[in-house]
Amino acid sequence: KHINRMRTYYRKIRDELLDAIANSALATHCNIAEEDSGLHFLLHIDTSLPDDALSAKAKEYGLHLSFLSEYYEKGSPIINYSGLTSEKIPQVITLLSKCILT
Repeated sequence: KHINRMRTYYRKIRDELLDAIANSALATHCNIAEEDSGLHFLLHIDTSLPDDALSAKAKEYGLHLSFLSEYYEKGSPIINYSGLTSEKIPQVITLLSKCILT
């Protein structure tokens, strides 16, 4: 019961987060891959910022982004939404947009 309840909960959070990205200013600057791979997905961003600069900028806004470049030569942030609630999604999208678009 618990596992099914958690699956349903995190599927809902993932779907809300993906919908929020698709309906934000980020939509024209990124695309999403591997969204069905558990509690993570890849956010491919169209930016000239190197991963370490984007990571530092995200930290200024209180966001932690993990990048594939930590494991490979070039990458995209890995979005982990396991600690996210529906109520926080709009704030996260606003902060992520500030990191990427400004």
